[in-house]
Amino acid sequence: GLAQIPCYNVSGQMGNTGSTKPGSSEFIYFQRNTSGFKTWTPLQSVAMASSPMIDKMVTCPCVTEQGKTLWFSMGDDAESTIIKATRDRLTDPFSNYQILKINGKPVRGKCPRYVEATGELFYCAPNKSVENGTWELAVTQVK
Repeated sequence: GLAQIPCYNVSGQMGNTGSTKPGSSEFIYFQRNTSGFKTWTPLQSVAMASSPMIDKMVTCPCVTEQGKTLWFSMGDDAESTIIKATRDRLTDPFSNYQILKINGKPVRGKCPRYVEATGELFYCAPNKSVENGTWELAVTQVK
């Protein structure tokens, strides 16, 4: 099978995973053959519908195994929020953007990784007890 690995930014540079400029709403990914790890496809764009809600840099994409839900971070540093986008068909662009909230408050964090089998979303959350910009691993159940 093929694995979709979103890990390049729009300029094709490896590093800042899937970063885009504010308002451009685009991630880049490539695929590899999981049975042999031999060849990689050329970079491809992940289609995302435009939205005024996406007004900051978006980073750290994670596409679910079904390919119909995209999780990503929006913003910078401790002010980053986690966003969920969905699509009905694999050929549709991602849209229906929703900010992840717990108890009605937006979740601050980066690098969301969703585990479909358990419904858990792992992410890096700013450590509130330390003022030097450290992060801690957090997890929450999502539907």
